[in-house]
Amino acid sequence: MTSDLEQFYASRQGQLARRLIGLQLRQLWPEVAGKTVAGLGFAMPYLDVFAEEAATTVALVPAGSIVQRWPEEGPNRLAIFQEDEIPLADQSVNLMLLVHVLETCRSLDRLMREIWRVLADDGRIVLIVPNRHGVWSLSDTTPFGQGSPFTAGQVQRLLARHLLVRGEIRRAMFVPPWNLKLLQRLAFPLERAGQRLWPQFAGIILAEAQKQLYLGAPAFQVARPRRRQYVALPQAAARTAEHAAVRMLAPNDRRPPRR
Repeated sequence: MTSDLEQFYASRQGQLARRLIGLQLRQLWPEVAGKTVAGLGFAMPYLDVFAEEAATTVALVPAGSIVQRWPEEGPNRLAIFQEDEIPLADQSVNLMLLVHVLETCRSLDRLMREIWRVLADDGRIVLIVPNRHGVWSLSDTTPFGQGSPFTAGQVQRLLARHLLVRGEIRRAMFVPPWNLKLLQRLAFPLERAGQRLWPQFAGIILAEAQKQLYLGAPAFQVARPRRRQYVALPQAAARTAEHAAVRMLAPNDRRPPRR
């Protein structure tokens, strides 16, 4: 699957998607200096924007993906994750970006529980998902037409159910998914018109949320905890995998109850 995504983002369509979605993402996260930024799924094309500014950036791809190193130069900052186990320490991530992961996820509850665990107390996430009402979700020749698309309401309910306070909702990709040079030239005018006139038909939804610390009605059933190992992210001064610290979590480490 990863090779298909790499081919898409190397194409004209993929480069356009990267620019249009990246524009909205940058407005959601205008300042990332000193932050730890993690991407789940296939977030590398969007993490590149923050790599020089953030203290640390790390990309995590699903197990079974055909993995290439990232970035191309310098120390590798790419790792593999399972839906029920993200190999990062508790509260180690300030900003997390999810791209090409929720629509094909087999267990959203397990994945969202792990995301809540690794987020810092003031941590934020952005979900980038195909819009069910947009034409990109109907195109099986792009990664945005794979898996299950979402509506804005579904995304908001998913966040609320997993103790994540909904923030701003943004939309992108009003240009149709046709690989035509004319549409490439008209992409930005269409984007501006779509934002004003028909936002419900955007191809992509970007939903931001913040970690909620107080407990409401539990979204998970309490289960017997497992003992795992997690890798702590490197400090800003180190930035290499060799400086990552490995520690065993104690059974009383704080995390949301299991479902």
